[in-house]
Order: sequence, then C-alpha cells, then structure tokens
Amino acid sequence: IKWIEPETQGAMPPGRYMHAMCHFPSINILAIYGGKTETLTKQQRLPVLGDMYILELDNMCWIRVT
Repeated sequence: IKWIEPETQGAMPPGRYMHAMCHFPSINILAIYGGKTETLTKQQRLPVLGDMYILELDNMCWIRVT
C-alpha cells in the first residue's frame, strides 16, 4: 500500500479536519463540506468552515460550490 497525491486541476480546498466527505458513484464525484482549519481568528478560536467543494473524478477537477 502506498499513498500518492494525484494531480488535480482547479483550486483545491484549504486543509481541514472534522469535515464531511461523500462519494457519489452514480455521478463519479467526491463532495467535501465544512470542517475546521488551523487558522486562528482574532478570538483565538479555530474557525468553522461552511464551504463545499466537489472533485470530479473523471477529470480530477475541483469545483467550489457557491
């Protein structure tokens, strides 16, 4: 078993943890929602993210959902 970082297109989501990620095989995408980052705010709390990104697995292209 070996980890690789695949080449992707588009702006990938920032690093995060405690997020949700689902694979939708019928349309061959990964969807990533929310989570937390390591960036501290003025209140010195970790910000909670409310963004969503999709990775199209056919062409390895990231899309930010607005």
